[in-house]
Amino acid sequence: MARPETPRWLQVVGASQAGKTTLMVALVQRARSAGQSAAAVKWSHHPLGGEPAGQAVPRRPAARHQKDAERLHAAGADPVYRVAPDGVERLSADWARRSALPHEQADRWPHLARAWQGLSVEWLLVEGGRELPTPKIVLAPGGVPPTRGPVALWVGRPDDAQAFGAERWVPWAPPDALAELVWARRGDLSRPLSCLAGDSACCRDGPL
Repeated sequence: MARPETPRWLQVVGASQAGKTTLMVALVQRARSAGQSAAAVKWSHHPLGGEPAGQAVPRRPAARHQKDAERLHAAGADPVYRVAPDGVERLSADWARRSALPHEQADRWPHLARAWQGLSVEWLLVEGGRELPTPKIVLAPGGVPPTRGPVALWVGRPDDAQAFGAERWVPWAPPDALAELVWARRGDLSRPLSCLAGDSACCRDGPL
């Protein structure tokens, strides 16, 4: 299968412990089983730490948010990025490479979107990043997590879905079962990254 000129962006957000990483791992595995390549992004509010930008650093015992990124890599996502307030970490088998990141929130999204457009993968699967102006799958089993941007799919209560103007709603389901539904409708729930990076209206125009 020929690779596209730009990856398709598929993003999952939601409350803590809602099963976001489990769903992401299942989606990476489905992509790999279908012969498609996937990169992954773990959007985190936890700082990376004190290592200098642009240097390869050895692996250390990982906190939970770093272990989540490593789970995605073990499932077959390559590369895997962890975006934090103080930098970006690119994970590989034995090391991480850190780079500087603009600290102004308004600068973060266009900077990364332009960089990721050149990835030679079919899919860019993203966990977290509620503040991004991009279409999202929202996991909300017990309440309403604050989120920005269009909601491609709401997983939770129908009244919450209506309040957020979600295009689609499904009741809560375990992540493995939800992965089957998301993968079956991946074309409707994703967008080409070039579209999102070049024109924010593309996030909204047309059917999700």
